[in-house]
Amino acid sequence: MDILQILQNQFNFISFFGDKEFILTTILFICVVYFIFKNYLKEAALLILSTFSYPISLGLKFILRHQRPLTAGTKASIIDFYSFPSSHVLVYTVFFGYLLYLTFKIKKMDKLLKFTFRFLSLYLLTFVGASRIYLGEHWIKDIVGGYVIGLGLLLTIIFLDKKWKYPPAKNKK
Repeated sequence: MDILQILQNQFNFISFFGDKEFILTTILFICVVYFIFKNYLKEAALLILSTFSYPISLGLKFILRHQRPLTAGTKASIIDFYSFPSSHVLVYTVFFGYLLYLTFKIKKMDKLLKFTFRFLSLYLLTFVGASRIYLGEHWIKDIVGGYVIGLGLLLTIIFLDKKWKYPPAKNKK
């Protein structure tokens, strides 16, 4: 197997998470169940909130209506037909960015799980943009826009995380 085939396989794997809603939904479900089980309800709610980045990206695409490159496959759905911003990049930035943030915030997380979340998040965040360009699905501006808008949404969720306080415990007398 040559280097181009290895690269193609890796980029297909990276984009696979965003192409298959079932896979991303499964990852979300596992993470939310874990955080609820560990009594991190606020974090679970904000992780769910991070997935609203997908309809936001679709709304922006519908408003801006930038055409995809001619090399784009026919896999683009009716609701995700346009190019700017890249939904993969935007959603990965918000969802996996917040998951990465949580691995540094939550000190009592299992070390193996923390490592897995960090590795998966960093790997996907680092290479999702390149994968979308290499696969011919997006222009560079779509990728940059996805990262910038995604970062803005991620910072909003982190801000909410820091400002949202649990109700104070009731004193027993």
